[in-house]
Formats: sequence, C-alpha cells, structure tokens
Amino acid sequence: MLRLKNGDKFEVFFLDNIGKLEQAKLEAKRVVKVEENLEVGSEFCDLSQADRDKVIKYVFKRQVEMKKVVRLGGDMAFNIENVEFGGKSFETLYPINELDSYNGEELKKHVGEIIADVDAVIISFFSKVSYLNSSGLRELIQILKLMKENDKNFFLTDVNKEIMKIFTSTNLNRLFSIYNTPEEAMRLLT
Repeated sequence: MLRLKNGDKFEVFFLDNIGKLEQAKLEAKRVVKVEENLEVGSEFCDLSQADRDKVIKYVFKRQVEMKKVVRLGGDMAFNIENVEFGGKSFETLYPINELDSYNGEELKKHVGEIIADVDAVIISFFSKVSYLNSSGLRELIQILKLMKENDKNFFLTDVNKEIMKIFTSTNLNRLFSIYNTPEEAMRLLT
C-alpha cells in the first residue's frame, strides 16, 4: 500500500544522468486519492533553478509519463515509466535498494494490476539494488510466471555485477531474459 502524505520527501532516479544529476529529491505538496490511485503534486528540494530547468526539459524531451513514484516499507522504492515503443506498450519498473519478500510482493502486486494494459514489463536499473535474497528471487520468478500465463514479455535489465552473480550461481540467468538496457529489450519486440 502506498504510504505517501503531504510533506513526505521522496527521491526520483533518472534513467540517464542530467548533467551531473542522477536523482532529485521532491516533497509531496498535495496528495489526493483518486479511486485506487494517489495523485501527487510535488516540489523539488534543494535544486537550483538551472537544475530544475534541466530536469523539466529532460522529462519533456523524453516524453515520459512519470505515472507514479512508490515508496514501500521505508527502504524500498521503485519508479515507474510507461513507454510506447514500436507500437508496443512497456512498463518499466526501477527498484531501488532492496528486493526481498515484502518489496518483491509489492512489485508482483503492481504487475498484476497493470498486466492487461501492457505488452511487456521490464524490471530495470538493478544497479541501484544493493540486496537481493531468495525471497526476492522467488517473487521475480512468480512475476515471470504471471507474465507467461498472460502471454506477456518480461525482461530484466541493467543488472549489476553482484546481482548477476546471484542469477548465474543459481542458473536463473537461463530462466530470465536479461539485457543491458531497457531499450535493447524493447527492440526485441518491435
């Protein structure tokens, strides 16, 4: 369940560095529940006007719909990006910090909610994941199973060396479709 209220601070991580920016801190100024979703109006924290302008230009240039930023269980967050590429709809999830049973369950729950609306789900930016345990792996396998049952594609990208060692030592690198970038995975379907 989303735990975000007025005054909460959260971070957004960018796919590409914007100048020297990799992320930005924001403060929720207006949080409104609309049906099952929260709409969040926010302000940048501690960014110069020049950096704010760069971020805004970046978002418009990429034509990215930043659907929501989710903070889970205190330590885990994931950003969500919806992209249309080659006539296909992709939802890319960017986990940050830990991937364990609780956080993996939240990812799986989110995938279950959007599966009918997308052609593929990509879990990317594993370079920001510092911890992955067997429960997190189980949840990833369950997401893969859910995607296959619904005849959808599922990819992992940007996996750091430590996490890749886990996939290799468990032979899960043979089960999952793992690519360097989300764009590389998207090109396979177009």
